[in-house]
Amino acid sequence: MIDTTMLKVTPAQNHPPGPVDERVGCYDLERGKWSDSRFVWDPSRSPVWFPDHLRLHWQYQWRFGAGRYLVATDFAGKVTNTRVSWWRWRPVGTDSLVVDFGMSVEDTAFRGAAQGRDYMGKLSVRWDVGDRIWAPARLHRVECPEGGP
Repeated sequence: MIDTTMLKVTPAQNHPPGPVDERVGCYDLERGKWSDSRFVWDPSRSPVWFPDHLRLHWQYQWRFGAGRYLVATDFAGKVTNTRVSWWRWRPVGTDSLVVDFGMSVEDTAFRGAAQGRDYMGKLSVRWDVGDRIWAPARLHRVECPEGGP
């Protein structure tokens, strides 16, 4: 693990160069039925955490090195599951994205492609034993509270 307290990062270095990616902003998560009907969504259980109201930031998550991942949080800029050790997103090509929250080899991730200003795809939960549960999902673009990006 990188000790981020030792990094000397200027504000200009904490953001990718160029114009802000159009995917930055706020989204409501709409989730369909899980692939396993016995699965119970429990956000207090690790790694099953993904905010219902998501904010994608134009800011590097330095913990994993500049340029690889950007910060993803809830609308308030928080990650409320204390077991989560990464909260990140990345563009994929020009029209897709991956957003994931997790720890170690466990995570909850959305992968989707643009459909208008929204993203359609799957929300999946993966554990270190390889089990994966998924549900069809949509990230619906909404205005951020307080008018932010």
